Amino acid sequence: MLSVTVATMEQELSKLVGDYITLACSSNGAADGSTLLSSSEDISSRPAQSWQRYTVEITSGTADGQVRPVSSVSHSAGVATFTVSPVFSAQIVSAVTARLHRFPRLWKVAALSDALGEIVDVLPRVVIEEFLSGELARNVNFEQWRGNTPYDWELIGSPTVTKETTTIYQGKASCKIAAVASDKSVRQLIVPARDIRSETISFEAYVKGAATNGPYVAITTGGATTNGTAVTSTDWTKVTVTAAISDPAQPVYIEIHKGSSNTDTYFDAAHCKVNVQTSTSVIPISEAITDLRSVEWRRGIDQAASTLQSELDYTLRPYSNFPMPQEIHGGYGHYRATMTRDDFMRVIGNGLWPTVTADSDTVDITLDQVPLVAGRAAVKLLEHVLADGGYGDTAELQGTMGRIRADQATKERLLRVKAPTKRIALPLR
Repeated sequence: MLSVTVATMEQELSKLVGDYITLACSSNGAADGSTLLSSSEDISSRPAQSWQRYTVEITSGTADGQVRPVSSVSHSAGVATFTVSPVFSAQIVSAVTARLHRFPRLWKVAALSDALGEIVDVLPRVVIEEFLSGELARNVNFEQWRGNTPYDWELIGSPTVTKETTTIYQGKASCKIAAVASDKSVRQLIVPARDIRSETISFEAYVKGAATNGPYVAITTGGATTNGTAVTSTDWTKVTVTAAISDPAQPVYIEIHKGSSNTDTYFDAAHCKVNVQTSTSVIPISEAITDLRSVEWRRGIDQAASTLQSELDYTLRPYSNFPMPQEIHGGYGHYRATMTRDDFMRVIGNGLWPTVTADSDTVDITLDQVPLVAGRAAVKLLEHVLADGGYGDTAELQGTMGRIRADQATKERLLRVKAPTKRIALPLR
């Protein structure tokens, strides 16, 4: 599945509402960053006062990404001079590129996020979680996010947490805790008491951070915390901790800690299991899945030898349907009977699309689905514009919105998507 950036979707949205205007500066602006000059025919052929409600977004050069409102525009000898306030952080020189926005760019991004929040009715987000049976943790690879919080995990001590897509151990994402000179943590509640009564559980994760006062993992049960050993390397390192669960009625938390070193720290591939049991009656179901569609299974690890039964089983044996759980609550699917541990399993369901706030944020849709999202967002943007009341002819805006709504109805009939039928499994360790 292709990842499409917010920038790509925002351009499509802007084109739909007639607000996609680009330019290249024809000469240097004022040294204090207060002006930019363009001889673009599309710019200089329009009345100067028509640009008064616009904002300018710089798309190259030293001030790339900065957005400023236009305070005045003048024309002379085919050159339009835009004055902005407040000023840009640097001089806008010749050949720097920019975009003009009639409607605030932040409104466009907010409209895209709102559209993604409701478009699951015609563009469902398929969530696939893979694990070995016996897994107690959810969203173990930190692939599922809502904003800047990974599903199933909660932030402790107000850490600055972001989805990391460059520094990863496996999959497409990891959890980054930003540098700060104090320990911060992220934790998950483990609640299937039937499977951890009077047992010892182990929690492991791959971490990357400082080699001194660096990251570690912990288990808290009954109010007491057991810390694992902190890493002594700046490379990806597996850290583990074990703890006895004497009273499963008390909260049990698995925790990842960045340590007190003032260093960016990354976490990935977290796993939690009961140490000695050979069977289980639960499967983890991430809260990212709002509607469970199927459970699948295939043969896994030989319990006696602790190895794969054969390479052929792993590489060629397909997944087969597995019974749906009798109950789903507390982040787990519960079965009345037990199943063998360490078999390969996956759950497939529908979920919500992530919230988006920045150009670089991505959404796992294809390019031919971008117009579907942009159309929904365009309607939301124009509703906001009309409610504001300060953007020109209301009848014109209402006509544009009516046209887009009609086109959107056609798109939603033609671009409905189906669940994927094949998928290559991610590594589980």
